[in-house]
Amino acid sequence: QSPSIMAAVLDKESEKAILEMSLDLDGVPLKPIRCYLLNQERLNIYSNVVENLNNETVAVAVVCETPDNTLIETLIDNNSKEHLKLEDPIMYTEVAIPCLVETQFDENGPWILSRGTINGIESEKEC
Repeated sequence: QSPSIMAAVLDKESEKAILEMSLDLDGVPLKPIRCYLLNQERLNIYSNVVENLNNETVAVAVVCETPDNTLIETLIDNNSKEHLKLEDPIMYTEVAIPCLVETQFDENGPWILSRGTINGIESEKEC
């Protein structure tokens, strides 16, 4: 992995506090199992669609388990301990920011973050 993609180390106190948080998406409980500081590259991509993400934000990526044993990644603001999530504009449901679809139109071009998840986009295509 390139240094810009590698996970940064989170201090033990913050890690413990985040792993003990009660998280959910649309009422579905999420069990935090590991976390790491979000790197600046990912923060820059996400900040294009999330108003409260900026260079002041210390975002933590949290890998969680859902009740059906699916792993999902979500974000926490390490300063406020706020669970950062969006409303899917297609499905009108809460979504984890890392679940938004990304694409790259040119091989070495910038990554573009959509406003919807793969499930939302697939269901819209069926209409």
